Amino acid sequence: MDGNVVEETATDAEVEHNTPGFGTITDNILLKSGVLLCGALMYAFTLYTVLITMIYPASVKPFFETDGTRQDGCWKHLVVDAALLLFFFLQHTGMANTSVKALLSKITSPALQRLLYSFASCLGVQVLYTFWRPTPSFTMWQTASGSDLLHVVLAAIQVLCWVFIACSLFFTDYLELIGLKQMYYSLQDMGDPMQRKAEEQRTLLDHMRHPLFFGPALILWAVPVMTYDRLLVAVMAPLYLGWGCHLDQSDVEYVQEQFTKKRCEIFDIIKKKE
Repeated sequence: MDGNVVEETATDAEVEHNTPGFGTITDNILLKSGVLLCGALMYAFTLYTVLITMIYPASVKPFFETDGTRQDGCWKHLVVDAALLLFFFLQHTGMANTSVKALLSKITSPALQRLLYSFASCLGVQVLYTFWRPTPSFTMWQTASGSDLLHVVLAAIQVLCWVFIACSLFFTDYLELIGLKQMYYSLQDMGDPMQRKAEEQRTLLDHMRHPLFFGPALILWAVPVMTYDRLLVAVMAPLYLGWGCHLDQSDVEYVQEQFTKKRCEIFDIIKKKE
């Protein structure tokens, strides 16, 4: 259940000591089975939401097709879209607030908070897509149909971004990021998995909780057709993600060190196979 760059630095006793309130969710086998089932369903829902979120920025045409929108209707649609984005940003940030976490701790186990947070964020994304108002008739730019070279360049940029995202997953403990690891560790009475990570990695995650935002942000712009509603997302989403990023020199040095270690591990595996 561990990510590729997770460093086990604490013993079980130390983890248990350092995570007050992070105990076993339940000792009842039936309840454990129910929690696991709910966790699996939430994980599937998260994957589905991530999939449609990947399709939208990569699509050449607007995600939703309509018969057209008048000029005044266009601005009304953009106001609605901006409000939906702000709603999602408030939900995503609000549930990460310390006071909100403390309130949720009185209602549910701390081990389930991250999973519930991911689930609520996915619901927010679904609300966003359900009520989104497209503006396909109004574009910021649109490449000519005969611009084959430009289309190839834009497609190449998107492919490179997806490769970057795939490579970044090797350095991201995504099971912890969506909350499944916390649930699993609690059911096994193993404490908080975050306490098993190196202190440098915990600091990095505190400073940057959206480790994969650069690729999707660039994908939003590398399109041959930029409608007004897509432009709204391309501007607001990177600004929000960047606002939550507070990296310092120690974080950069730690990431460089982990990349070097991972590269050496890959070379060692290749040499052994040869």
